[in-house]
Amino acid sequence: IGRMQYEALIPCLMAAVTGDWACHAWGIEHTHYHIAYLADAPANVFHLDALLLSKVTIAGVVFGLAAKSFAELSHTASALFKKLLPYAPLRPVLAGLIVIGLVHLLGTRAYLGLGVWSPDAADPTIAGFFAPGAVDYWSWLWKAIFTIVTLSAGFKGGEVTPLFFIGAALGNALAGLLGAPSDLFAGLG
Repeated sequence: IGRMQYEALIPCLMAAVTGDWACHAWGIEHTHYHIAYLADAPANVFHLDALLLSKVTIAGVVFGLAAKSFAELSHTASALFKKLLPYAPLRPVLAGLIVIGLVHLLGTRAYLGLGVWSPDAADPTIAGFFAPGAVDYWSWLWKAIFTIVTLSAGFKGGEVTPLFFIGAALGNALAGLLGAPSDLFAGLG
């Protein structure tokens, strides 16, 4: 921890490229998110919007605070789970019960899974946060709570994509509050 292992860079790069090729060979593609903001602007014209830049700066600060809060709350929740249940195999049981309780409290399963797609078209998804006009103010918070509870109790995997969901949802909410392009702010998040 805290030390870069340079000897691992080449094997990691080879594994990443091999994994990408294998996925493409099976027809698996990454989801592409389109940011339409300034799509029609000429490529050779530089345009600086001071008001938008100030909104991006505010959003950047909020994104940083959200990321710091996520990390600190994850460490705090992990310590709390360890204190409440010294026997590690019981921590995911408690977290599972908490997640089930949250699902029933909210009346939705929208915050389970990665957030890339949902069988229910009304559920929030990462792609949905890029849609113009659709503002969702609280999905980022609920997804953060579900993710923190799950990961802090010892469940492993599925951290990066939920963080993309949280960032895109927070960007969407900030775009609504600041009167900014939702697709641009979802991408920034």
